[in-house]
Amino acid sequence: MARILRSTLAVVAACSLAIGLAPGAASAAPASTIGGNGAGDPYFPLQGNTGYDVKHYWINLRYAPHRHQALSGDVRIRAKAHHALSRFNLDLRSAMTVHRVLINGRSARFAQPDKHELVIRPRKLLAGGKVFWAHISYSGHGRTVYDPDGSPDGWIPTNDGAFVANEPQGTPSWYPVNDTPRDKAKYSVSVNVPRGLAAISNGALVGHSRHGKRALWKWQMRQPISRR
Repeated sequence: MARILRSTLAVVAACSLAIGLAPGAASAAPASTIGGNGAGDPYFPLQGNTGYDVKHYWINLRYAPHRHQALSGDVRIRAKAHHALSRFNLDLRSAMTVHRVLINGRSARFAQPDKHELVIRPRKLLAGGKVFWAHISYSGHGRTVYDPDGSPDGWIPTNDGAFVANEPQGTPSWYPVNDTPRDKAKYSVSVNVPRGLAAISNGALVGHSRHGKRALWKWQMRQPISRR
């Protein structure tokens, strides 16, 4: 949680960017090749996923605060499969609509069957013990998530921007993630905002440039952390 200054968009880390298939999907593969849709948290059983370990997230976000907190994102993920995978999940809330998924550069089938899950079926079985790449394009509107005790979480609008409270369940409100503290990863984050706003993140500031009426802020976390 971070204090927000005037004309500032804060994308911050409290260290910690759905089960059906697209039309025409084949019948389910053997359970041994399907990643689980929960990491075993007793309080939030559907958070996190099994079957893989994320190594690095590259998050590219475009933010338009005056269009009802509009977001569009393009996220690349480098991960290692724990075992052969014909299907796996990421956590992403339904306020974000996925438009395209690529696995190792090839289009993959996907679905968002409920408010929390993105289900991905690669065209080719992912080999166990091997690194794979996922590329997800999506858009939607930043939405606040309320914890069981009523406290706000996730994407929280302010008078002049927004900030993010990622713990314990806010991260999937703005990008697809393996939402469990067990899966630590490195992060590279680029946020495109209206000129006059600042995008603030964990890590080191590695770039800031202006392009007409927009500005681009780039941050990098070189040490693995649990969720941004």
